[in-house]
Amino acid sequence: AEERCPPAPAFQCVLEKWGRTAMEKRGCRLRLILFLDECEQVVERPWAPDLYGALRYLLVGQSTRPLLKVVMAGSHRFLTQVRQRGSPLRNVLKYHRLCALDEQATRDLITQPTGSVLPEEVVQAVIEQSGGHPFLAQYLMHHLWERGLENAEPKAVRAIASEFSHKRSDFKDWLDGLGDSSAKVYRVLVQAGEALSESQIRAAIPAASPDILQALDALCYHGLAVRKLDNEGYLVTGQMFQTWFEAKV
Repeated sequence: AEERCPPAPAFQCVLEKWGRTAMEKRGCRLRLILFLDECEQVVERPWAPDLYGALRYLLVGQSTRPLLKVVMAGSHRFLTQVRQRGSPLRNVLKYHRLCALDEQATRDLITQPTGSVLPEEVVQAVIEQSGGHPFLAQYLMHHLWERGLENAEPKAVRAIASEFSHKRSDFKDWLDGLGDSSAKVYRVLVQAGEALSESQIRAAIPAASPDILQALDALCYHGLAVRKLDNEGYLVTGQMFQTWFEAKV
């Protein structure tokens, strides 16, 4: 393989050989798909630029492009890094932002795996505490299940929610990744208690920074705020994070 393609990285040669071997065996064209989760963990690594450069080489190379796709999932820090000017992946990746689930999707996540055994007031408590954040909803449901779904009550949901920040550091990690601008915007939304437009948010922050839209965008794809579908503004979602934020920040 090295003799056939001396200037290419070894991985490219292996990939080409894998592609040919697999296609000969299957009689069809196959593609390798890499799924990389929690990519914010590589942001501070000294080898991150080399990784991004190698991925770009493979994703745009004429011989490797048809054989490889990459899905990279990460938080605000990762997205900011790969989108900045000079990043090898800036014009290679397509960006898809996740957001908090709407009420019906959250309800389905709660009721379908459990056979709809939970009382409506418990379902509503999980929706209110999680705000449609799938990770938080699953966390609450996991601990309700451990306690016994047949005994589930709204006060149990609130107790599990209040214990979350004592058992895990996710809220602090999210806020650290979001940065100061997002914290200021979130504080304004919490204090308002209602949907605010971008202009209202700017007016509420003295010497507002120019990255208000970026801060709102980050809050939305972290599942901590939602943009009203009727374009009436932005609204915080999820009592769990809001309670922690008001107490700690």
